[in-house]
Amino acid sequence: MKSFLKMSGAFAMLVVAAAVTLAPTASARTVGSASGAAYSTGDVSCFSNDHGAADNNGSCSGSRTWLVSLPVDSAQAYNPTIWYAEAALLSVYVRCETATRYDNGSSYGITGYQVPNSDNQTSGSFQPGSETVPADGYLWVACNMTGSGAEIFSIAW
Repeated sequence: MKSFLKMSGAFAMLVVAAAVTLAPTASARTVGSASGAAYSTGDVSCFSNDHGAADNNGSCSGSRTWLVSLPVDSAQAYNPTIWYAEAALLSVYVRCETATRYDNGSSYGITGYQVPNSDNQTSGSFQPGSETVPADGYLWVACNMTGSGAEIFSIAW
């Protein structure tokens, strides 16, 4: 009987250890913006990969949109942080939005485009706003980059 209790206790500890080891954990993530893509296939040539950053290379006039999909583990609110840079010209800027969609592609939530906090700031980070990812949904960030020298480096959420 004593041997059985020892084995049962050892087995129970093994099951608990396995459950703790296999339990999913959520953690902050960061992706380089070059993991994204141009919103329009016709705009692919407007962007360059600058050491992992998505850069408006100036070969196209006007504002061009870069999309980055952000993998999530659960349905909850996310507030991505975007690291960016702008040339010190009023004609060069970055503005981004956070959006969520259902797996079928229909829109769930969108913050609308937001700009960094300071017009005089040429680099740094900002959060375009929080959106809740629905069950069976996904999260992405869209950034309009206008002018040569507008770029986004990475996104954390």
